Amino acid sequence: MNFIAQYKKSLKDIRIEERVDLYLFRPVAFLVVKSIHRLPISPNQITLLGLVVGVISAYFFAFGTTAGFVFGGVLFAIYGVIDDCDGMLARMNGTGSDLGKVIDGVVDYLVNICVYVSLIVGLQRSDIVMPIGPIYFVVLSGISTIIHGIVYDYYLSAYLKGTSGSKSDLAVDIEKFNKKYLAYQRRGGLVVKKILVRVYLGYLNIQALNDEKENFYKYEEFREKNVLILKLWGFIGPSTHIFFLAMAFILGKPMIFFIYVFVFANSWMLFVWALQKFTNYRFAQVHQLINSGNEKRC
Repeated sequence: MNFIAQYKKSLKDIRIEERVDLYLFRPVAFLVVKSIHRLPISPNQITLLGLVVGVISAYFFAFGTTAGFVFGGVLFAIYGVIDDCDGMLARMNGTGSDLGKVIDGVVDYLVNICVYVSLIVGLQRSDIVMPIGPIYFVVLSGISTIIHGIVYDYYLSAYLKGTSGSKSDLAVDIEKFNKKYLAYQRRGGLVVKKILVRVYLGYLNIQALNDEKENFYKYEEFREKNVLILKLWGFIGPSTHIFFLAMAFILGKPMIFFIYVFVFANSWMLFVWALQKFTNYRFAQVHQLINSGNEKRC
């Protein structure tokens, strides 16, 4: 298998990739994965390495110095690359697992919590002048980041549901992990696995609160109508947040991140949400008319 073919095999569907991932993080991650994929290293070990790197980046952010912010930003960007490495390694070697998916999701949240808490400490210690207090800066940014992540994952799942004509990944995952949790309970022990699965189920159930019930997802045309919108959602995806946070602190300009996450990303989310709703509505209306016409002819 040639280099390009291996790279494509390591990717998700290109249509659902964030631009930051596709053109920055994943090419670097692939070079790393390419060099280690024959070694006895599992995707879960890569995920745990990402946890270590993410926590160390948080440690440097907490110093509140120029050097601390630069080192923290560089390490957080490296964490973004590692966060892509585990999935790419799993796809390349065919070693993905449901537990790995849970661990990856939990690690993402742990790293982000550590980073945001350390930013409160670091910004309070620093001499950077900001128009709002560090606590407000971090809390508003953190809440916005969480909302963006949930919304992005939800519409990504909705797109996958629409293009496959079957149950959404969200519904499938909830069903699958509920069974796993019950199985772990029956077996006894496995405390860590039970906690991880329970946390992940909590996240999935939050997304399910707004799960779309429209039946139009079964139509093939849904892909063509929504592929551009999914790319627009990618501008508030998790990797894009990592990129802007890392770059803002490497440059010593934390307001760059605040402007992105609180001003641009929130406005963008509302704009794309309205576009998504309008597209879904129009799509459903067209197919309702088609179905009504077919019924009349019958």
